[in-house]
Amino acid sequence: PLLTYVEENDLLKIEAVAIYYFCYKSLTHPEKEDYYFTYRDIIFEHNDILPHFEMRNNYLLAINYCATKANQFKIAFRREVFELYRKGIENKVLFSDEGQLTNSTFRNTVNIGTVVKEFKWIYSFIEDYQKYLPEDDREQMVLSSWGKYYFEKGDYDKARDYLIQVNPSNVLLNLNIKSMLIRIYYHEDEFQLLDALLESMKVYINRKKMLMPQHRSPFLNLIKYTKKLVRINPYDKEAKAKLRQEIEAAKSLISKDWFLEQVDHL
Repeated sequence: PLLTYVEENDLLKIEAVAIYYFCYKSLTHPEKEDYYFTYRDIIFEHNDILPHFEMRNNYLLAINYCATKANQFKIAFRREVFELYRKGIENKVLFSDEGQLTNSTFRNTVNIGTVVKEFKWIYSFIEDYQKYLPEDDREQMVLSSWGKYYFEKGDYDKARDYLIQVNPSNVLLNLNIKSMLIRIYYHEDEFQLLDALLESMKVYINRKKMLMPQHRSPFLNLIKYTKKLVRINPYDKEAKAKLRQEIEAAKSLISKDWFLEQVDHL
């Protein structure tokens, strides 16, 4: 009845009402993407008509909507996630009430920015916005961000220089750092370092009993298939085809596309 009342009484001309109306419609009818795009346009144009914490929550709801779409292989929504982060950073909607950027917001911005290849903007972001990170975590977050930046650009020497300095307390961040180093060592044929890292990573995962299965499995599969990549006979077409099928069928695997590329290049 409330939705009908809003529609019949022309209340959508009130921006604050329209924000929540189209937010609701986006979340309850995710298949009707026009609702989302209307919602996005309103929060972009009127980012100061609601209290800061309410507008931040709306940006986060929009980000979650787009991330879900991107995870369903609607690749265009990766760009939407990035634009929401960029806009939310530039207008400070995604800042905390204390004027800081959380570690997760900073990390997610770098991650999605490198995915959509916005390297120039991400470089400036790390340079200009690191001062808004919590002071206790700032050094580790900046090091890992530069490592991710150079890794995604393909500058593995610079990426390694930063990544080997990172020792985060956050378990998932630690595992993501190790996963990048694994791919760097593989590309550079540093097989002794690679083997040592794979073994230490396996021990680390097994020690972290609090790690949920949905987080544990992708990294254990990363270890498993990296070992198979290293050990396979590149001239055995049947073995390569079998490995490719295994990787394609794996339900949880970090950087599945990367593994498929490596098999094809053997």
